[in-house]
Amino acid sequence: MLSTKVIKEKIKDPYYHISFLAFLTALGVILNLTELFIPRPLPWIKFGFANIISLFLIIVAEIKDVFCVLFLRIILSSIFAGKLFGPGFILSISGGTLS
Repeated sequence: MLSTKVIKEKIKDPYYHISFLAFLTALGVILNLTELFIPRPLPWIKFGFANIISLFLIIVAEIKDVFCVLFLRIILSSIFAGKLFGPGFILSISGGTLS
């Protein structure tokens, strides 16, 4: 198991850095799209499993990396779900920015 100290050291390598951010973006998109298949009690309530990726990145990466992965995850998830520029997209972008 990699500790956060080891990840912070490895992330200084530019190739590892790009591949690490791409992996976390893809993982966030997969978690977000998987969440669409879980029944919800109310239509606007989501569990937010993809936010685990953002919380992990806050610990191990710089803030610009967190915003990059966050915006890419939200945009790609909205495109794949067919809800780009809908109310959920606007709420996701605003909630991600404020958090």
